[in-house]
Amino acid sequence: MDYFRRTDRLDAILFGGLFLVFAAFLGFFGVRGAILFLRGSREAPADPTAFTIGILSAVALCYVTVRLWRRGSASRPLLPGPLLLLGSLAALGGMAWMMVLNYELYGSVLGDLRTVSAAGGIGVLGLVQWWRRVRKNGSSGKGNAA
Repeated sequence: MDYFRRTDRLDAILFGGLFLVFAAFLGFFGVRGAILFLRGSREAPADPTAFTIGILSAVALCYVTVRLWRRGSASRPLLPGPLLLLGSLAALGGMAWMMVLNYELYGSVLGDLRTVSAAGGIGVLGLVQWWRRVRKNGSSGKGNAA
């Protein structure tokens, strides 16, 4: 499949740079929200959920950037299992959060169906990929033991 083919080194460097720009953007607003919150502000960026998501996303994107730039083996997955599981669960949590917001704003949980379905789809696909890795690693261990 074309989506899982090996990428060129230049592509890895460019995507790493793009992820680093996103990390800087999210990190800036996450840290800014945390500072505002500590100073007593109750504006939207100072909401603990919002700035925590920004900071954690920035850290995760920096991690992915480092893995892209220092990639030693093409057989090693870009996202390790725990990070893939955490990201998938976060996407599903974001989907639930968007559904609650849609209900509050539009009176229906599916008020903005594209955003809700995109977050849910990403979460489900991530969980499927994580589960495939877990099953593959579990079955390869059993075969080698015999």
